[in-house]
Amino acid sequence: MLQWDETAMAPQLAADLARGGHLTTLVDTKAAAEFLKVSASFLHKARLTGRGPDFVKIGAAVRYDLRALEAFVASRSRSSTSDSGEAA
Repeated sequence: MLQWDETAMAPQLAADLARGGHLTTLVDTKAAAEFLKVSASFLHKARLTGRGPDFVKIGAAVRYDLRALEAFVASRSRSSTSDSGEAA
């Protein structure tokens, strides 16, 4: 993973981090699939249908924010197999 040299950061960014801010960690489709324990094909299809985790497009590149992946997992939490996840 990329390590940041705080002395090389822009002063405003370093100040934001010092106040408890954080950098967004973006990963590619392969890494996102490994994180979620699914295939990259699942993520490709989920992007087409809008049923997958939020993603970022930078030019032609698709990236996933790790926080979005964690939110996606949390949104899929169920208490039973009959729980559809929809509010009653």
